[in-house]
Amino acid sequence: MVKYDKDMDVIIWTYKPNDIIVKNFNAFAYCKKDPISGLVAEIREKEVISDDPMNDEMIIGSFWFKNSFDFIDSAENTIKNDLTVNGEHYIGNSLNYLIKKGKK
Repeated sequence: MVKYDKDMDVIIWTYKPNDIIVKNFNAFAYCKKDPISGLVAEIREKEVISDDPMNDEMIIGSFWFKNSFDFIDSAENTIKNDLTVNGEHYIGNSLNYLIKKGKK
Protein backbone atom coordinates (compact mmCIF):
# COMPACT_ATOMS: atom_id res chain seq x y z
CA MET A 1 0.00 0.00 0.00
CA VAL A 2 1.28 3.43 -0.92
CA LYS A 3 0.76 6.17 1.62
CA TYR A 4 -1.10 9.18 0.23
CA ASP A 5 1.22 11.92 -0.93
CA LYS A 6 0.08 15.41 -1.93
CA ASP A 7 2.13 14.97 -5.12
CA MET A 8 -0.08 12.12 -6.34
CA ASP A 9 -1.78 12.93 -9.63
CA VAL A 10 -4.32 10.10 -9.61
CA ILE A 11 -5.62 7.74 -6.94
CA ILE A 12 -6.99 4.37 -8.01
CA TRP A 13 -9.07 2.39 -5.53
CA THR A 14 -8.27 -1.32 -5.60
CA TYR A 15 -8.67 -4.45 -3.54
CA LYS A 16 -7.35 -7.96 -3.53
CA PRO A 17 -10.16 -10.34 -4.49
CA ASN A 18 -8.90 -13.10 -2.21
CA ASP A 19 -12.11 -13.16 -0.17
CA ILE A 20 -14.78 -13.09 -2.87
CA ILE A 21 -15.99 -15.51 -5.49
CA VAL A 22 -14.92 -14.45 -8.98
CA LYS A 23 -16.24 -16.39 -11.97
CA ASN A 24 -13.89 -14.80 -14.50
CA PHE A 25 -10.82 -12.88 -13.40
CA ASN A 26 -10.40 -11.57 -16.95
CA ALA A 27 -13.61 -9.55 -16.55
CA PHE A 28 -11.81 -6.95 -14.41
CA ALA A 29 -8.94 -4.46 -14.53
CA TYR A 30 -5.76 -4.72 -12.50
CA CYS A 31 -2.89 -2.50 -11.39
CA LYS A 32 0.65 -3.72 -11.87
CA LYS A 33 2.80 -1.98 -9.29
CA ASP A 34 6.44 -1.01 -9.43
CA PRO A 35 8.13 -3.21 -6.80
CA ILE A 36 10.43 -0.42 -5.63
CA SER A 37 8.18 2.65 -5.49
CA GLY A 38 4.87 0.86 -4.97
CA LEU A 39 3.31 3.16 -7.56
CA VAL A 40 1.18 1.86 -10.41
CA ALA A 41 3.39 1.02 -13.39
CA GLU A 42 0.67 -0.33 -15.69
CA ILE A 43 -3.04 -1.00 -15.81
CA ARG A 44 -4.45 -3.97 -17.64
CA GLU A 45 -8.09 -4.08 -18.62
CA LYS A 46 -9.80 -7.44 -18.88
CA GLU A 47 -6.48 -9.24 -18.37
CA VAL A 48 -4.89 -10.65 -15.23
CA ILE A 49 -1.36 -9.56 -14.39
CA SER A 50 -0.10 -12.72 -12.69
CA ASP A 51 -0.67 -16.43 -12.30
CA ASP A 52 -2.31 -15.70 -8.93
CA PRO A 53 -4.99 -13.05 -9.63
CA MET A 54 -6.57 -13.51 -6.20
CA ASN A 55 -3.61 -11.56 -4.81
CA ASP A 56 -3.45 -8.91 -7.54
CA GLU A 57 -4.71 -5.34 -7.14
CA MET A 58 -8.16 -5.42 -8.79
CA ILE A 59 -9.57 -2.00 -9.71
CA ILE A 60 -12.99 -1.29 -8.21
CA GLY A 61 -13.74 1.49 -10.72
CA SER A 62 -13.26 4.57 -8.54
CA PHE A 63 -10.63 7.15 -9.42
CA TRP A 64 -9.57 10.57 -8.11
CA PHE A 65 -7.75 13.08 -10.31
CA LYS A 66 -5.83 15.95 -8.74
CA ASN A 67 -6.22 17.92 -11.96
CA SER A 68 -9.26 17.56 -14.22
CA PHE A 69 -7.03 18.25 -17.23
CA ASP A 70 -5.27 14.91 -16.65
CA PHE A 71 -8.58 13.07 -16.89
CA ILE A 72 -9.58 14.95 -20.06
CA ASP A 73 -6.12 14.53 -21.59
CA SER A 74 -6.05 10.79 -20.96
CA ALA A 75 -9.61 10.29 -22.21
CA GLU A 76 -8.97 12.32 -25.37
CA ASN A 77 -5.80 10.34 -26.04
CA THR A 78 -7.67 7.07 -25.63
CA ILE A 79 -10.42 8.14 -28.02
CA LYS A 80 -8.04 9.72 -30.56
CA ASN A 81 -5.90 6.56 -30.70
CA ASP A 82 -8.92 4.24 -30.51
CA LEU A 83 -7.49 2.41 -27.51
CA THR A 84 -10.34 0.08 -26.72
CA VAL A 85 -10.80 -3.26 -25.04
CA ASN A 86 -13.63 -5.31 -26.49
CA GLY A 87 -14.73 -2.17 -28.36
CA GLU A 88 -15.04 -0.09 -25.17
CA HIS A 89 -13.05 2.80 -23.71
CA TYR A 90 -12.03 2.45 -20.06
CA ILE A 91 -10.74 5.07 -17.64
CA GLY A 92 -8.31 2.57 -16.16
CA ASN A 93 -6.84 1.78 -19.56
CA SER A 94 -6.48 5.49 -20.34
CA LEU A 95 -4.29 5.94 -17.25
CA ASN A 96 -1.41 4.10 -18.95
CA TYR A 97 -0.96 7.25 -21.04
CA LEU A 98 -0.57 9.36 -17.88
CA ILE A 99 1.86 6.85 -16.39
CA LYS A 100 4.01 7.11 -19.53
CA LYS A 101 3.93 10.90 -19.12
CA GLY A 102 5.43 10.50 -15.64
CA LYS A 103 2.29 11.10 -13.62
CA LYS A 104 2.04 9.47 -10.21
